[in-house]
Amino acid sequence: MLFVDDLRGALIDGAKEIYGLQDRLPVPLKLTVAPADVVEDFGREQWQEQLDSTNVSQFIELDQVFELASKKAHSESQKYRKLETQEAFRRKRQNVVGVVGTAGIGKTTLSKILLESVVEEDSQQNCIFYILAKDLDFDKKKYSVLQFLTITTLSEWNHTNSSDRCLLSQINTAAHVYIIIDGLDEARINKGFPKMKLNDVGTADAILKNLLSGNILPRAKKLVTSRPEGYHLLPNDCKPLFMVRVLGLDRTSQRDLCQSICESEDEFKLVEESLALQPVVSSLCYIPVYCIMIVDYILSDLTRNSTQLISVTDVLSSTFLDWLESPHFKAEPDSVRKLADLAFRGIVIKQFLFDTHQLSSVGLDPKAFEPFLNAKVVERKSRTHRVRILEGTKKFFFSHLVWQEFFAALHLVFLVDPVEFEKNSPLLVENRWEIVVKFMFGFFNPSVLDKLAAVFPEFGHKDLSLAKDKLCSIALEAASEYAGSAVTEFPISPVPKVFDIESWDKINSFLRRPKDTDFYKLCNWCFESKDANFTRRITVRLPQTILISRTVLPSEMSALEYFLVNSHKKRFINVGAVLEPATFVGNAATFLLRSVLAMGHKVFVAFST
Repeated sequence: MLFVDDLRGALIDGAKEIYGLQDRLPVPLKLTVAPADVVEDFGREQWQEQLDSTNVSQFIELDQVFELASKKAHSESQKYRKLETQEAFRRKRQNVVGVVGTAGIGKTTLSKILLESVVEEDSQQNCIFYILAKDLDFDKKKYSVLQFLTITTLSEWNHTNSSDRCLLSQINTAAHVYIIIDGLDEARINKGFPKMKLNDVGTADAILKNLLSGNILPRAKKLVTSRPEGYHLLPNDCKPLFMVRVLGLDRTSQRDLCQSICESEDEFKLVEESLALQPVVSSLCYIPVYCIMIVDYILSDLTRNSTQLISVTDVLSSTFLDWLESPHFKAEPDSVRKLADLAFRGIVIKQFLFDTHQLSSVGLDPKAFEPFLNAKVVERKSRTHRVRILEGTKKFFFSHLVWQEFFAALHLVFLVDPVEFEKNSPLLVENRWEIVVKFMFGFFNPSVLDKLAAVFPEFGHKDLSLAKDKLCSIALEAASEYAGSAVTEFPISPVPKVFDIESWDKINSFLRRPKDTDFYKLCNWCFESKDANFTRRITVRLPQTILISRTVLPSEMSALEYFLVNSHKKRFINVGAVLEPATFVGNAATFLLRSVLAMGHKVFVAFST
């Protein structure tokens, strides 16, 4: 009979293979602890929830995070009167931590770093399960709990009812069990919450919810990573009470990463000089996936003197075109169109792992697929630095979700007819399509369009007016919706006077206000398009006063700078408050002050104290 020690050894080997294959960053990620209301509509939580923010070390350890999660669960349990209810709440909810961050910020890298730290800490005692959400079939397939847990690291494990029951029984009482679930936003979360027992068989969705809610394996320490929208569809009982927000690379880490990519001190100096001349592009370097692409492009650009990068879409488009020019890439151009079709279909149904059947469904011959896997974007003298777009052996996936979103945007803008575009346009208002829409706006930028048309001439001849008009209407409607419930000032106190109706109204309006991210999303769409007329149409629909609070990222302020410079209205910016301060990450404050200088008398900034 198999015992948990036998499984533990196999899991350790599988885990080492997982983190051994990671694209290692030779620098620490900068982290901050964020309150649980990041997974809710902003402002819906109690006021005190918004104040619960604590800094943690960059060199964070998994046990440190779970200590803080336990304190959070203890605090939350006090709302129940009965001691037994409090204890049951803590037992179920104290061992779940959510990791949240924007696209490409380093959530998967962080999960692998934490995985490695647990493996290396005490392999003989720890039982560690690492699960990629995209490896799970969220449709109709049913799993045992052990099958779910081993889907990524031990997919070939021989499961039987008797051995699985025996192992789960031991895992349920073991002292050191860790479950890391990476990519919740790539899971298909369904409505409903069917309760399960440990030995039941259920869908991936049901097992996921029962794990996160503590209904099964409550003693196991569970960490889940996702973009913010990934948590929205979870029932409240399944949402982590405690969240860690990844803020990416600080300035020192950016320098270290750049230096690790460069082959000499001279190359590093040239990169630094180039980034100094491109502040908009340098504002993206806190995001690891973009930092690597930007540095590689600058280094390859030293010999060809191309135009400067101007947007996120331009960064990916330039990397994509370098990929096509690689001597390793020998596929037909039509294969790129089919790949874009595959990317789009995948996002529609939330599929991120593709087998040969899916390749065939869009006309891609698996043998013809090899160039996509072998192509290396950048080759230099002493070594090849690879920015892969696709990975896999028997099953295939985009090396990063942003690549799948990039190709989906390419498909919608350039490769579908007007009827098909109109049919799919309702999808674009959903939150999970935000990055796809961002890239679509970026393709309308003449500089980006010219680069793509040089390789795909038909792109330059296509009438993009329908797609552009539709996206503009989506953005204008979103701006009007944001303005309809926006507020222009922070309440003075979270506790109003009992009979002060005006004070109560202000606080209620503040709590119901739209999310800050809704505003920055609009700014980013304007920034990517580089269309001054479109930007002005957006600015006139938005409030005259802009509130800036909480954690503010460099890319958000860079986009805001473009927004303000192209606004004809006088603007007031209210920054921070006693109870809700604004914390500027990296050089974010620099972009805010630059925009104030550029606007002269048209922007007035109030820093609350």
